[in-house]
Amino acid sequence: MKRFRQLVAMVFVLPLIFSGAVSACPLCRAQTESGIYDQNFFDNFFMMLLPIIIITAIGFGLYYADEISDRLRGRIK
Repeated sequence: MKRFRQLVAMVFVLPLIFSGAVSACPLCRAQTESGIYDQNFFDNFFMMLLPIIIITAIGFGLYYADEISDRLRGRIK
């Protein structure tokens, strides 16, 4: 159990230690932000969220499948 705690601590602490090195380049930051936040940002953002929206809709449909089928049976009768 102690080894597991150490592993979890390393997984959460190491990214915090090395995150300063990632954001240390002031020259590249402006170029990177201009490449992300351009006129196609919302199109790209929607395309990235689309699989999550579809999987969530399928999950809700499966979770509430019994209630949905009961309502449809009531309308058909």
